[in-house]
Amino acid sequence: MLRDRLTAQAAELTRRAEALNTRLTARFGSTRLELAATERLRTEHACVPRDIVAVGDTLLFGHNVFLGPRPVTTVGDVFALHDRDTSFMTWNLMHLAALLKCAGGIPAHGNQRTEWDAGCRPGADNPEHR
Repeated sequence: MLRDRLTAQAAELTRRAEALNTRLTARFGSTRLELAATERLRTEHACVPRDIVAVGDTLLFGHNVFLGPRPVTTVGDVFALHDRDTSFMTWNLMHLAALLKCAGGIPAHGNQRTEWDAGCRPGADNPEHR
């Protein structure tokens, strides 16, 4: 009986929230929210994430950590700063390295100094020629 009442109240609350969201969207407009990317954030110690907020291009990551019998917990023990651009760049470089490894590396054509000096250039003069 209690479960049925709670289920009915949850359904009514959902209906009201959807109605409010529809009115707010009609009045103010809406943009679709979607996950753009995922990223692993590494910390010095194993931890349980609690909150994350963007501060400019830096992510402030708050977490709970158990450090054992330490008398003092420092700010650095529970907060970590992560540069979004550096994190994304690192992931992209690691992905590129994996792709290059699968492809057998970077093709040597156009990347050999001896051929450049011998005149094999992709339509440009040797910038070292004086």
